[in-house]
Amino acid sequence: MKKQMLNTLSSDVVLLAGGNQAANCPIPDISPAPPPDYHALLCHPNDFEFSVNGCYVRIWNAAGCLELNREYHIALYLPQALAIGDDGGGGLFLYMTEQQGWGLYYCRAADLDAAEAAKIADSLHGLLVEGRGRAQLAALYSETK
Repeated sequence: MKKQMLNTLSSDVVLLAGGNQAANCPIPDISPAPPPDYHALLCHPNDFEFSVNGCYVRIWNAAGCLELNREYHIALYLPQALAIGDDGGGGLFLYMTEQQGWGLYYCRAADLDAAEAAKIADSLHGLLVEGRGRAQLAALYSETK
């Protein structure tokens, strides 16, 4: 799935870094379990960095995911969430279930609360390949910068 997703990025998504080394890292147990589109990127030795409609999106590898979920105390503040990346400026991308259903959410690290999280797409694949969530991401990004 990783190669398929990276080879079919939406026209307004640019891969800035990552994907140029063999994906051979072991994937540790991560809880909650990562969805398939993110799981496919976890075995890469480096993070992936994208420009999505002009917004910076960094998607963490397995080591980064474990470390940063611990560092941000995600399990304490959002027990059913899995942080998978950041915007380089204090915003986090999380898989979680809330009032708008399961999907990819954006929340400021300083405001880790389900009420503060905004759904931007149903999945990482939806954001990067299908072009979903661009307007939501751009609006949230401009509010925080």
